[in-house]
Amino acid sequence: MTELQNPGKGKKNSTNASDVRLTEVKKPRKARSPVPLNTLDPDFRRELLWVRAKIEKEQAEINDALAEEENLRVHTENNNLKECGCCFDDVPANRIAMCEEGHIFCLSCSRRGAEVELGYRRTVLKCMTGGCTAVFPDSEAVLFLAKPVFEGLLRARQQSELKMELEKNNVLSVQHKVEEEMSQALIRECPKCKSRFFKTEGCNKMTCPQCHTRMCYVCKIQIKDYSHFDQSPAGQPAKKKNLCRLWEDTIQRNNDEVKAAAQKTLQELQTQDPNLAAQVRLDIPK
Repeated sequence: MTELQNPGKGKKNSTNASDVRLTEVKKPRKARSPVPLNTLDPDFRRELLWVRAKIEKEQAEINDALAEEENLRVHTENNNLKECGCCFDDVPANRIAMCEEGHIFCLSCSRRGAEVELGYRRTVLKCMTGGCTAVFPDSEAVLFLAKPVFEGLLRARQQSELKMELEKNNVLSVQHKVEEEMSQALIRECPKCKSRFFKTEGCNKMTCPQCHTRMCYVCKIQIKDYSHFDQSPAGQPAKKKNLCRLWEDTIQRNNDEVKAAAQKTLQELQTQDPNLAAQVRLDIPK
């Protein structure tokens, strides 16, 4: 649009044609509408979504770290710290777990201790204080175990109790055997110290929590560094197909390995006793 401005406004008889000048007033630019994702190149769209997810995850981790720092500051100022019975660090009182006898541990040590017990397929989480026979109740375990791990613990406990009540039943005994093979498919054994552990997320380069030996989650062998892996982002085709993938869908891999273990055991049972195999009912991942 064009606006007329009179520099002699307010002065008597001062306005003439030469005093009038034209000033161009620019309109503000309109913001561009975002490009719909479904119109982008498929490879670029996958890359973009992966980058967005990575940024969101990193930001969430930063926010969590800042929240933990603030939580520590507040509890320190209020003299409300507790000493962990395992690592002996002072931690905020709302970041601890206790066994039934009241022994205190930080959440990190509690989680590591629980992972060792679960690695040996134990469904009772024992206190880490020497000589103490108490356990962590479920109300405490839920504080330091990830939700999928805690739910898996409850399922394993139910299966263990079911086995004790109906151990003489052939169908249930066989079913339990298959379920054990399915659980075993998720366990990784350190090639050096033979410690057993598993993972639910992260890359496929694993480190033994006991001896710190590095191993590959895919092929289960000991490795030295990342040169063992194709490091293409998850969801993208592998660039080096002769190498194990560093990034992939861990949940899908776990489901595939559980399914393969169940099918192998059922095929063996089918050869030995087809009638018994037909009666086995399992919740096999799709």
